[in-house]
Amino acid sequence: MKNQLLRLIKFVAELKKKTYPNTNSFAKKLQRMDLDENINISCSPRTILRDIDYLKEYFNAPIEYDPAEKGYFLYCDWTFKCPVNEKKLLISSLLSARIAEQFIPAPIKEEINESAESMIASSSEDLFDARYFQTLIIATDTKVTINPLVFKIVFDAWRNYRVIRFNYRKSSGAYSTRTFEPHILAEHNGAWYLKGFDKKNDICNDKKGVVFAIHRIVDAEILEESFLQDKALLKDTEANGLFNYVLLKNIKVQCSSTIAGYLKEQSTAKGFNYKQKSNGDLIVLFPEAYEYEITRWVLGEGANVKVLEPQSFVEKIKAEVDLMMNLYFNKNQETAF
Repeated sequence: MKNQLLRLIKFVAELKKKTYPNTNSFAKKLQRMDLDENINISCSPRTILRDIDYLKEYFNAPIEYDPAEKGYFLYCDWTFKCPVNEKKLLISSLLSARIAEQFIPAPIKEEINESAESMIASSSEDLFDARYFQTLIIATDTKVTINPLVFKIVFDAWRNYRVIRFNYRKSSGAYSTRTFEPHILAEHNGAWYLKGFDKKNDICNDKKGVVFAIHRIVDAEILEESFLQDKALLKDTEANGLFNYVLLKNIKVQCSSTIAGYLKEQSTAKGFNYKQKSNGDLIVLFPEAYEYEITRWVLGEGANVKVLEPQSFVEKIKAEVDLMMNLYFNKNQETAF
């Protein structure tokens, strides 16, 4: 029963995300989860088909199959009233709510907290001490302040596939009015962004879309016009990142033993390989990285990192260092401050 409940929750989540899962694709997804998370949840496509019938019969799930998408979808709004009676499921949900409280801007975080409080109220009193979750401190890297009203509007527009109109302040201070299809809502380095299509500018024809920082949106309103999810944009963003930055390949750097410890700890998560030299230094190979990110990292580490390959990236770092040297040691240069 526990494994079936987990499968039902995850399958409904895929339906809500409009990924059009089918029995084969979802079975493969569960197999990957078994390998990555070690939760023993995999099953056959036939079992998944029985799960779908179970959702229809006992939970009145409005599930239909779309031949064009080759997957299942929800043909109307529906709430899965899941029997949450597993301690692990409840604790995981409350931990997620605690993270959201520290990470997601208002007022969406209040909605998540209200859901968590409802779960606490309906649970067994002796299941756990809810005060424990108040001792969980999440370290965040939020760098900007977002207007809660603006975030609520763009969140609702994104969630409901509705066009929005907003006034936008660029980093230069200039203002513009945009009519926009918000296809993607994303967090990046402590700030939140919308990615989609600008309907009143030439850039709306760019298949890669355009990105707006939510903290620079002054005010916004949801329009009556709706749009269909652009799957090509979503796939391109998943493959190439939010901003379509320049991607470098096969970057080799030499790192001093001073930072070898933390690099080895992050190698799996960051996806790079390394070899340790006899003096403790590391030769690190990044299969790929965004140019702006790895440039900032190299410069930030200073003398602890030396770029070896590719030569074009070596020259870029040299140019940046020359600019810094000129900034600090050119006595004839007037200060800009």
